Amino acid sequence: RVWRAASVLSSWIEMAQDLVQLQNLCKRDSVSYKDEFLLQYRHFQSLLHIFQLKPANDSALFRSLVTFLSHVAACYAKEMVDFPQQLMTLLEENYSVLDPELRLTLAKGLILMRNKNFIQPTVLLCLFFKLFRCKDKELRKLLYLHIVNDIKMINQKHKNNKLNRQLQTFMYTMLNDDSEVAAKQSLDVMIELYRKHVWNDSKTVNVISTACFSKCVKLKTAAFRFFLTSTDDAEEEEEVVPTVAEVTAIYSTRAAQTRKRKRKLEKALKKCKKDQLKEKETTPNFPAMELINDPQGFTKKLLGTLRHSSERFEVKLMCANLVSRMISCHKLLVLNFYPFMQKYIQPHHQHLTIILAIVAQSSHDLVPPDALMPIINTLANTFVSEHYAEEIIAIGLNTIREICARQPLAMDAETLHSLLRLKKSHHKGITAACRSIIGLYREANPHLLPKADRGKFADMSMVPREYGEEILATGVEGAELLESSDEEEPEEQDEDEEEDEEEGDEHQVDELEPLVSEEEKKFTGLVIIEDVEEEDGTDEFAEEEEDDSNVDERADYKQSSTKLGRKRYLPDSATVIPSASQPTKRQKIDTQRILTDEDFAKIRRKQGEQVKVSFVNGINQTNRSTN
Repeated sequence: RVWRAASVLSSWIEMAQDLVQLQNLCKRDSVSYKDEFLLQYRHFQSLLHIFQLKPANDSALFRSLVTFLSHVAACYAKEMVDFPQQLMTLLEENYSVLDPELRLTLAKGLILMRNKNFIQPTVLLCLFFKLFRCKDKELRKLLYLHIVNDIKMINQKHKNNKLNRQLQTFMYTMLNDDSEVAAKQSLDVMIELYRKHVWNDSKTVNVISTACFSKCVKLKTAAFRFFLTSTDDAEEEEEVVPTVAEVTAIYSTRAAQTRKRKRKLEKALKKCKKDQLKEKETTPNFPAMELINDPQGFTKKLLGTLRHSSERFEVKLMCANLVSRMISCHKLLVLNFYPFMQKYIQPHHQHLTIILAIVAQSSHDLVPPDALMPIINTLANTFVSEHYAEEIIAIGLNTIREICARQPLAMDAETLHSLLRLKKSHHKGITAACRSIIGLYREANPHLLPKADRGKFADMSMVPREYGEEILATGVEGAELLESSDEEEPEEQDEDEEEDEEEGDEHQVDELEPLVSEEEKKFTGLVIIEDVEEEDGTDEFAEEEEDDSNVDERADYKQSSTKLGRKRYLPDSATVIPSASQPTKRQKIDTQRILTDEDFAKIRRKQGEQVKVSFVNGINQTNRSTN
């Protein structure tokens, strides 16, 4: 028996070696070795019928035939039309009872034919998602990598929206699958495709958001981490694209410049320019939270699951953090969230800092002050107390400062005065926290501060904004500074051009002067005004006495008067009254020109100079007052 088994094994090895040689020959000359190929294909068909009767058995010969036919399938496309479907049917019907090695071989054969574009991606990818149910870690890893890379390659040149919609719909059903492993792997595929900027649309995000309400804890935590992880941390470390100068410096060594080195240099330069073009063609990447269709309904539903959840406290914290992040991102009004978090604000809690960060994050300027006042009172009464350590008091003051920075109306004068009594404490953290609160309310509402803490430069005429009040921008901030920067720039012009312009102006005025006769000037009381400069849309004119009978006539002529070169004919004692709807300098600049990156750089530079000047003036003023 041992001799017989050894002989069978040696025959299998010889046949496998023969198949590898035949595979090489078929790829080189498919026509000459077609008969040998057909012989092996018929052998495979006979073994397949036998194997379907007992799929649990393993056969090394069957595995070697599957590998051979998968490699040469592209060479004999007409004869191998049914071969991929036979393998997929065998896998789909018997994947749970197949031998692990045979199952892996069948999957590798299908992947090989898909890479040669011998199989359509839709059917194969749906089958691979179902194979995630197998309790085979090596197979699941192989399928995961293939699915991600295949979808990435399909959408590399342009988005295949039809295929993407079909797969996203199928994945939505896979997230509700009975197998937790298959649902988790499907969710990981979608998250990885989103992070690779392949599926970064709203449908993908909304399918992932359904996993937040799953009964499986692993699915919940994976979806929570997806939304809570920032896009900058989640992105892969992309390779730095070298510049053209760096590429040429690499190849311009002291070695002789042969033809081979020149070809390598040209190839590297071509690749460098192609990569630089790809960097320029970047698509906007929005955070995942901003792509949720119904943020208010999603947050309320998530808060409902949080209130009735029986999971461990770490999972509850992740859910509360997501609710807080959604409230802050979309400025939602979920008033039940603040009383729910208030009961966890205790100095002895193990996750105290995380809880306080969640509470501070969920506050914004649209939250009613009445909803945040109980939390501030709890912090002031519980943390800011002599019974606790100084570090606890500093944490409470900093949390109050963060909440008030987002909603200054949540603080009343009595609570503020009681907190500022600790500003003379010997602990640096407490004094720094008190000073930060004082600095915050010097800008937001100095009326709440005691008179001694308002400072010398407090603007007491400032009226604090009411709840819901917003300041609307009428233009680009600092756009009026561009006028001064344009005037300061030297305008270099040739003297000949200036002389030609002056001569042209004089010639134009000489031609236009006869258009108004002397009689019309006397009748209408016109006065010739030369070299009048316009400032802020108004002109200054000489005032003369006029008869009441000529007032209407002069007003009519004033409307029809036009600018003639540098001389203007207007009625005497005429005044130009600017209209109420006259645009400001900022609005004029915004409407008359398109601001470029250079203009914004000038605005930032001018604003920095103004800050420096105001700082120096403030120091000089304080020095004069002290002297």
